[in-house]
Amino acid sequence: DAVSVDVSETVGYWGGHYDFVDGGTYRRKHGCAFDFNGNIAQNWDPEFDTSEGVFHVEVVPQRMVIDGGNFSRINRRPQPGIGVFLPESGAKP
Repeated sequence: DAVSVDVSETVGYWGGHYDFVDGGTYRRKHGCAFDFNGNIAQNWDPEFDTSEGVFHVEVVPQRMVIDGGNFSRINRRPQPGIGVFLPESGAKP
C-alpha cells in the first residue's frame, strides 16, 4: 500500500509498503514514480531496505524528490531515514 504521494508538473511519486507495482509487473521496493498517463518511470527506481517502507514523499519543485521513513539503506548504501533524489530522468521535479 502507498502511504504518501506527491506530484510534480508531470510525475507522481509514491512511497509506501510494497515491493511490486502495476500488478506485479515492476519491482519497486517502497518507492516509485508514474507519469500522468499511467506509465511507470523506468529510470527512477530507488530501493529502500526496510519492511516498513517510506512514510513521506515530498517534491521540491524544479529541484528534487525527498523520501522519509524507517530505513537505513537506499540502493545498498547507508542512508538512514531520509533520501534525496533527482527527479525521474527527463521530467521536471
